[in-house]
Amino acid sequence: MAREPLLEVAKSSKRYGRHRAVCEASFTVGEGECVALVGHNGAGMTTLMKMILGLVRPSDGRLRVLGEDVARSLSAAAARRLGYLPETISFPAQMT
Repeated sequence: MAREPLLEVAKSSKRYGRHRAVCEASFTVGEGECVALVGHNGAGMTTLMKMILGLVRPSDGRLRVLGEDVARSLSAAAARRLGYLPETISFPAQMT
């Protein structure tokens, strides 16, 4: 029996007004897999990470983390199971 992916991004997009920061990103990450987001500055990697962490809601598409729909809400229990290493040392106020 196949396991559910730990991360599922399906045609997820994020718009700020007329600007599209992420356009229909789609991929899955299974248990034990290691993934890197690579791109030039402004490609939407940070926005996509914020969507995965539940800090920003996607405008379109489906985004599931640990079986939960992030567009609705990421539970505190699921959030505690995530790790994130930002490239800067300042954290959003809601991250403790």
